[in-house]
Amino acid sequence: MATALPSFNPPRPSGPCDTSDLILIHSTLRRLFAEAPGLVRAVADGDHKHTGQVAEHLDDIADMLHTHHEGQDRVLWDRLEQRSPACVPLVGRMRAQHDEISLLLDRLDLHLTTWRSTAHVDDGQGVAEVLAHLGAVLVQHLAEEEQQIVPIVAATLTQQEWDELAAHRRESTPKNRLLIRLGFLLESIPPEDRDAWMLATLPRVPRVLYTLIGKRQYAAHRRRVLGDA
Repeated sequence: MATALPSFNPPRPSGPCDTSDLILIHSTLRRLFAEAPGLVRAVADGDHKHTGQVAEHLDDIADMLHTHHEGQDRVLWDRLEQRSPACVPLVGRMRAQHDEISLLLDRLDLHLTTWRSTAHVDDGQGVAEVLAHLGAVLVQHLAEEEQQIVPIVAATLTQQEWDELAAHRRESTPKNRLLIRLGFLLESIPPEDRDAWMLATLPRVPRVLYTLIGKRQYAAHRRRVLGDA
């Protein structure tokens, strides 16, 4: 089931930069990593096919998180430290949290490699435990970022600079995962608001592609990995 956002389109900030798209990305990451341990534990012992399908899904959301943080590392931290020196300690904490999450993603990759090979329930439990730890760290980090970093960003960066994050996400996402990741985002939006969000946010070509192809791709993904009809 999708987890509805409190507001996926919050009011635009008064500063020069609109950061409201971050709320949707964070909500999507929270939901994906919150449900991930349960996906692993639902795989039957010795089921190599389903193990591979779930592992591929976990690789994808791990890469999505890595890409999100990599973009922030490139676009945000140096600029914030230079333009708002008072936030240097806070930026240092964000850098440290990104490093911690990166190490957990590396651990996840190692456990996934083993689980893919064996499809053994004990190895799946190791994957689930790393995911649970990662999810807890991520929830704390995203909340702190929203509460303390985003207001500074909104008043400090230009819209063009902020838009570099979206450009990085597009350029770093494998072409065959673009529509699936759009499906991840849409699932975090209340169903009655999805068409309006797509119309306001996406150019015509990706809107049409998702309508014609992406919906079916994402539904097949959920049937394969998440077990939804």
